[in-house]
Amino acid sequence: MPFWLIAITFAVFVFYTDDYMIAGVLPELASDLGVSESTAGQLVTAYSLVLVIGAPLIAFASARRTRLGVFVGASVVFTVANLLAAMVDSFWQLMVLRVLAAGAAAACLPAMFALAPTLAPPEKRSAYIGIVSTGIVGALAIGVPFGTLWASLFGWRGNFIVFAGLCVLSMVLLFGVREQLRKPGELVSARTHLTALSSRPVVTVLLGNTILLGGALMMFTYFGPFAADFSNSSLRQRGLLFAVAGVAGLIGSIAGGIYVDKKGASAALRIGFALFLGTMVVFAILTVFAPIPLAVLVALTLVWSLSLYWNAPAMQTMLLDSAPDSATQVLALNSSSTYLGVTVGSIAGGITLALFSPFALPIAAAALSAVALLVIEVLGRRTATSERLAHDSAERTT
Repeated sequence: MPFWLIAITFAVFVFYTDDYMIAGVLPELASDLGVSESTAGQLVTAYSLVLVIGAPLIAFASARRTRLGVFVGASVVFTVANLLAAMVDSFWQLMVLRVLAAGAAAACLPAMFALAPTLAPPEKRSAYIGIVSTGIVGALAIGVPFGTLWASLFGWRGNFIVFAGLCVLSMVLLFGVREQLRKPGELVSARTHLTALSSRPVVTVLLGNTILLGGALMMFTYFGPFAADFSNSSLRQRGLLFAVAGVAGLIGSIAGGIYVDKKGASAALRIGFALFLGTMVVFAILTVFAPIPLAVLVALTLVWSLSLYWNAPAMQTMLLDSAPDSATQVLALNSSSTYLGVTVGSIAGGITLALFSPFALPIAAAALSAVALLVIEVLGRRTATSERLAHDSAERTT
């Protein structure tokens, strides 16, 4: 594995973990700043919203900058914001600093995902995308537990200090591969970008990605209460389940990228959707016999998480194929659609939990996943047909 790929993946891990690391220390942070836990939770919401809105805008604004310049500038802002966050005593001061840190992350993440397929050998393009995606999975599987443990030893302010340090380490690694990062952004006009990004293939994949993640992250967000009722699992056992989900996600992201390179994105997506839908159906059937042995829940969790992250390289490859000259911009929109999906899943899961029970979650998740599959398959097929007819018509005209 090339060193530049390791450097980029580590940077993605740092930027994504910085969003989630507050989740484990909300009670202590809220108590120190004199706000409720629900109010303190808005720090996570603000970070996510900046990524949703800021990533596409910053990607356009920095389109002609070199990757190295964007990474270094944003990393400096990110580091300073985290250091200052460890010193403030006001919730609103902390909110401003979280917005600054999120803006820095939004400037870097799409460009990092776009750089991987640009520098990769053609036969390994999707595999490299999958490896970079492990930075996201690692943020949940490793970063959040690490941040919680660190905070238990040094307090919640220690989290911001350690992530400032990790960002400095990330800058050192990126500077070590600066020759690969001197490549400028996409040198095409804004009009060309907008035309590509508003095309039906791009919109179709983005819509499908949002719906799919809405269903998948609905289960992830409320997996605690579901697992507690499904197998009478304890808090420690549920911690084990999240670790299993993280490891399976890492494997799924890498394996999915390799499969896309060999068999194509469409074939990979069908496998990912089939595994996810099948797992949700099994979950729904077994709720009738709850409580189910923990070993069964572990096995199903492994397949569910693997299938979710298996799809990520395929989605990104389809987007890159649809807008090859606007890689950074289209992946910025993909980042936004991902966070939008998380928001949709959180809201839909909360409503499902309030109206029914945790056992209704896999049914709702399966329904959203089926809709996502229909969007990608049906709209994608119509797009391919219309483009083929337009091509044939043009050839007859000439």
